[in-house]
Amino acid sequence: MAFIKGVNSYVTLNEADSYFDDRLDVNSWLNATRDMKEQALVTATYILDELRWQGQTVTADQNLAFPRAGSFRDSSRGSSANFSSYTFVTTDEVETELDRDLRLLRRATYELAHHLLSNEGLLDRTGDVQDIKVGSISLTKVTTASVFPNTIKKIVSPMLINGGTRYWRGW
Repeated sequence: MAFIKGVNSYVTLNEADSYFDDRLDVNSWLNATRDMKEQALVTATYILDELRWQGQTVTADQNLAFPRAGSFRDSSRGSSANFSSYTFVTTDEVETELDRDLRLLRRATYELAHHLLSNEGLLDRTGDVQDIKVGSISLTKVTTASVFPNTIKKIVSPMLINGGTRYWRGW
């Protein structure tokens, strides 16, 4: 399938490139090929679509979890906000002209795509195990990188059911 904003990605490649123009420590993005960047954006979109979002999709047959109808608690702003009545366009858009929900979603898409490119093989990895044994003492170190790091979860948590936790949380 071709890379198409609104079908399998929340952003265009140009929008992502513009975002990373202003970010530090983005060598994995800058050094990636066009195909790798598009694949990272599509994969990030699919991972984000698996989250339990507040509200509901606007139509039953839309490809992605957004656009959405309903509201969410934007705790960083101390208020409730409505999901925007957004319609995807395939052209590049100016970030500052979008409503907050879409700015957060797009930022999460960019950051998750970057995270995927920075951690090659992340989706295939089950954990790197190192065993250390000295005499009768044995230590096992298991290191895993998260597919969905906390920094990205913080971006979208106001729009997720229960803030993205499995536990009930009152406001």
